[in-house]
Amino acid sequence: MYSIDWKDQFVVARGLLRLLALAAVSIPITSNAVYVSPDGLGQALIFPYYTTRPTDGNAFNTYISIVNHTQDAKVMRVRFREGRNGREVANFNLFLGSGDAWTAALAAPPANNLPTRLLSADRSCMLPALSTQTGSLPFLDFSSASYDGANTDGYGTGGDRTREGYVEVIEMATLQGATADAVRIGANGQPANCGTLDGALGLGAPTGGLSGSLTLINVQSGLDFTANAEALAQLTTIPFYRAAADPYPDFTSSEVLPSSLFIAGDNKAYRIAWGSGADAVTGALLRETISNEVILDTATLSSTDWVVTFPTKRLYGTTPGSSGPFAPSLDTDRHSIPFQMKFQPRDGQQTSYVVSCGFLCPPQNVEIPMSLPWAASVVGFRLSGTTSSSGAAGTSGALGSTNAWILSLPQTAQAGGAATLSFDGVHTTPTTASASARTFDAATGDTTSTNVRVRGMPAVGFAVRTFRNGTLTCAGSTSCQGNYGGMFVHQGVRTVTP
Repeated sequence: MYSIDWKDQFVVARGLLRLLALAAVSIPITSNAVYVSPDGLGQALIFPYYTTRPTDGNAFNTYISIVNHTQDAKVMRVRFREGRNGREVANFNLFLGSGDAWTAALAAPPANNLPTRLLSADRSCMLPALSTQTGSLPFLDFSSASYDGANTDGYGTGGDRTREGYVEVIEMATLQGATADAVRIGANGQPANCGTLDGALGLGAPTGGLSGSLTLINVQSGLDFTANAEALAQLTTIPFYRAAADPYPDFTSSEVLPSSLFIAGDNKAYRIAWGSGADAVTGALLRETISNEVILDTATLSSTDWVVTFPTKRLYGTTPGSSGPFAPSLDTDRHSIPFQMKFQPRDGQQTSYVVSCGFLCPPQNVEIPMSLPWAASVVGFRLSGTTSSSGAAGTSGALGSTNAWILSLPQTAQAGGAATLSFDGVHTTPTTASASARTFDAATGDTTSTNVRVRGMPAVGFAVRTFRNGTLTCAGSTSCQGNYGGMFVHQGVRTVTP
């Protein structure tokens, strides 16, 4: 049977908050624009990764929480997407009253051919409601229907594909009047009347104020990785509620604002007008590079995995000539994104791992294949047995991901260091088409209008690292477990060019 153990941040400098505030009052183009919220509150949430895969023979569970920090009651669409092609494997409408929170856990199936199961004891209103059976918490089994049978996409079939992916939450509307009263949690710990939500609803515009967190926990292995969801603010100013069976709304919906706002490395805030809401969401997430740390110490059997998720990749074509940020950069398999990696060991020389050097590799450059194959990929770092390096698809060490690309570093890298991943396959950084922008310069206070291009890919994610000491002798000569884990959100760089 499915089983789960119930044992129980995007840090922003003050200068960044101040710059966003200045940008908001200094760039008055028709008002709102989609942006990644620096305070972690928004109208949409992206959880970069979930997993129920095993490592060391022990399965992960993923805990999910969604919190409504406002005085408004809300309804949102919650979607779980598998990691290879972003196909939907579960969805429902979630209703949260003022200040309410919803929690659930994803449990590993008893056999690989069965799907992941969502379990929740939460009483907040959901449509459709979770299934019930004796001896189990209310549950929802994920489905492979979106990529099996007539919907096959060539990236695998069956329930095993549901075991890792990512999560989207989109606020569709605030609730008004009797509808808001129906979802309010009473003194008995239950909503007033979830049964009225199948009818006509009182709806208002979304107001944001949602946050989310995820925990990847492997109780038997003694590992716990926790992070906040990415929050997108000002997604829309119009309610766009639909019943759960309707694929609408999505980031492609006409109600999503077609402009995005972000701050680049040149200390300028850019409000860019795109061709669609989907392009605006993509634009808000663009990063030319992502950076984090790596530790591979053999004494503590340390391991490091990086999650790199492209939450809007599914919205764009992959055939040659398709529009959007992905098609021009894909490998010949039409789904993999090549990347480069610079690794700076502690007290050592930087090495650049590149897909291609051309005729001859310069010193400190290593030519190896490197690829992000999926919508949610994991880069797994390992130590090689020699000073050489190699890359290949495989299973990662810290997370046990099978949607992984393994990068083997030389033994000299085991002391750890810093790494930077760039979306640069063969000396070409992906760049958007020219778009009109309103720009605020923090240094001068000037606001100008110009056309710009933005380099990079719409990527979110984090690094996880482990320290494994195995069974230790603790106080009183008793045995205790000495395994530890940590999660670190990627740092990103945005580059804007004329």
